[in-house]
Amino acid sequence: MKITFFRLILGLAMLLPPPGRGELLFYNGIAKTDLAGDQAEARQTWRVILILDHDAGKMAKFNYVAASGGLKLFTVEGFEAFQTTQVAIGKGKTNSILIEAETGLNTNNQLVAQSAFGKGTNTRLTVDTGVTVSFPKTLDWSFNGVSPSLVTGAMAAWQESGAFVFDGPTTVSSNKQKETLDQAASSLRSRLQTLGYRETILR
Repeated sequence: MKITFFRLILGLAMLLPPPGRGELLFYNGIAKTDLAGDQAEARQTWRVILILDHDAGKMAKFNYVAASGGLKLFTVEGFEAFQTTQVAIGKGKTNSILIEAETGLNTNNQLVAQSAFGKGTNTRLTVDTGVTVSFPKTLDWSFNGVSPSLVTGAMAAWQESGAFVFDGPTTVSSNKQKETLDQAASSLRSRLQTLGYRETILR
C-alpha cells in the first residue's frame, strides 16, 4: 500500500507543469528627484519605465526626459536585491512592500547609502495569456541616498518620489516573448536610442 501511494504521488507530480520563469511586470510613471552636492542643488522631473522581476528580486528603472533645445537624455538604474513582503491592511486587502537598502564604504572609504521603497495595494494583474498575479496596479515610489558623484567625485545626496502605473499591454507582450529582465532592458535601451535619447549618468 505504501509503495502504491508513493507511485500515485510521483505520477501526479510528473503531470504537473515544471516551475515557470518569473513573469516581468512593466510600470510607467513620473518621478521627481532633488539632488544636492558639489556646491549646487537641482530638481529634475523624469518620465520613468520600470521593469520588475519580483520573483528574482530585480528591477531596471529607466528615467528619460526631453529637455529644451531638443536635448533628449535617459539613465538606467539597476536594483539587484530588493525584498518583497505583504502587509494586511484590513477589509480583505493586502499591500505589497518592495524595499532595498544598502549602506557601506566604497574603495575610497567614502560613504555609500541608499534605500528604495515601493508600496501599493494588491489586485489581480494579467501578465500573460491566462496568467494573473496578485500585485499592485499602482506603486508609490521613494528613493533616497548619499554617495560620491560618479561625475565629479564630490559627495551628493538625493531624494526621489514618484508613482508608477502597471502597463498591461507591454507586460503581456514581453512575457509572450519570454523575455528575461536583461533582454527587456536591452530592448528598451535600443528603442530609446532609436528615438534620439542619449544615455547619461544621473548622479
